[in-house]
Amino acid sequence: MDFQEFLNRSKSVTELTKEIVVGDRFKNEDGKDFTFTIRSLSGKQIDACREAAKKGNRFNVGEFNTKLVCEACTYPNFKDAQSIKERGLHSPAEYLNDVLLPGEIDILSLEIQKLCGYNVSVNELIEEAKN
Repeated sequence: MDFQEFLNRSKSVTELTKEIVVGDRFKNEDGKDFTFTIRSLSGKQIDACREAAKKGNRFNVGEFNTKLVCEACTYPNFKDAQSIKERGLHSPAEYLNDVLLPGEIDILSLEIQKLCGYNVSVNELIEEAKN
């Protein structure tokens, strides 16, 4: 099989998902890890997250990570209206930041970026977004 055939037979990149363990804080009553399910995003979706995190010449990494996680995490669903309402919040970003620690959001964001094919550091992405 040549490379073109390989690409034609491979799974669409829009269907890539991965289950990940984020940290020791997420365990059920039996001590088993809860997993997060993330999905790949298109370049257009990632660009939208970057644009939303730009304020003039400044790039807000925390806002980028929050947008990326809200968009790409399918389980748990941070966009779930009932969950947001139950906690007395108003948006997926508020919900995410109410239930996860900043480091946990960063871990999810990095894993999403890896799943999307970015094998560069966040600092490199920040520099790219500034230009």
